[in-house]
Amino acid sequence: MIHPINLRSGTPTTHPPDPFPLASRSRSALGGAAVARLVCAIIILAALPSPAIALCPKSQVLETMLTKVCWGCVFPFRLGGKTLISKGFAPDPTAPTSTFCHCDDTILPGVTVGFSEPIRLIEVVKEPFCFPSLEGVEMKKDTYERSGEYSEAQNGDTKQAAFYNVHYIGTPLWEILGLTASFVGSSISNISSGFFPDLSKCFSTGGYDVSNYSLLYLSELDPTWNDDEIGALLNPEAILFGNPITQALCAGDCVAASAGWPIDPLFWCAGCWGSMYPYTGTVAGPVGEANTAALLAARTLAKMNRGYFEALTSTDLALCGKVYTGMIRKSQYRLQLVYPLPNTSTPLCCPPIGRNTLLWGSGKAYPVYGEDFSFLVWRQRDCCAR
Repeated sequence: MIHPINLRSGTPTTHPPDPFPLASRSRSALGGAAVARLVCAIIILAALPSPAIALCPKSQVLETMLTKVCWGCVFPFRLGGKTLISKGFAPDPTAPTSTFCHCDDTILPGVTVGFSEPIRLIEVVKEPFCFPSLEGVEMKKDTYERSGEYSEAQNGDTKQAAFYNVHYIGTPLWEILGLTASFVGSSISNISSGFFPDLSKCFSTGGYDVSNYSLLYLSELDPTWNDDEIGALLNPEAILFGNPITQALCAGDCVAASAGWPIDPLFWCAGCWGSMYPYTGTVAGPVGEANTAALLAARTLAKMNRGYFEALTSTDLALCGKVYTGMIRKSQYRLQLVYPLPNTSTPLCCPPIGRNTLLWGSGKAYPVYGEDFSFLVWRQRDCCAR
């Protein structure tokens, strides 16, 4: 039998103080407060853009070309083998030095002319089919193409890698602005009654040299850009330059590009930016987003020359027209960063391939909307005006 325990009436029933006063509250009140805090946190996080989500920014390059384009990159301007206007740019040691020239299409001699022309726009993006220059248009939102990524390498760790897609766009700004060959060249020749050389011969036409804004190459549609093994099949020479000896020579190319012009015979080097090979979107051991984007832009130019889509337009060999060589002449190109933060101060605004990023690319990238890049390509043009 169980007997109940009765407390003595004379003994007071007191309890010790509660060491956890919050525990004495009702569970419903505590639960409601927690839910309210959670809902507020979700609303705040939903309103902020997440860096993990790829966004397609609007660069507005075409709308603001008059203010974002560094028009001083057209220099140095040479006429008759002499530099008339340099604007602080280093002289090209391989530029034509002869005053007169001759081509087979006429019996009359001509005069050598040299300048740079804005001819291409290279977009380096993380989101596939994202076009910042087209007001952030995404041509294919639901896609299985490889998205871009970037992991900073620490202390030379080559296990980290970055990947971007690129768009190679024909952007003849002089044609778009109305400064066509007929306006600049033929008009001057007509005004001078034919005594002044016809500069229309100096404007490149045909092939990839289009007369309007045109999409020339999309890496999303190129399996060799997304897969290193497939890319090696088309460019087997990359095996010859993937060793410490050949890569050590790139240190000299870095110094030369930072001081003036890159060393053209070292075609496998991209100066301080890294190795020109492989012609893919993967960069091992990236050391900066601007540096990585510039390297991929240089690889795109090399890839286009390797595929005979681009040609030699400088030196004495190209005075009478473009020459397709299958190899890139690095000193023929200069890259102006126009997005996210444009370079507009001459002569640092359009560095040659391989110039140290500290001289032109510091602080140019920022989270979310500043992780994609656009480069305006200035191409050297040496011609025989006749």
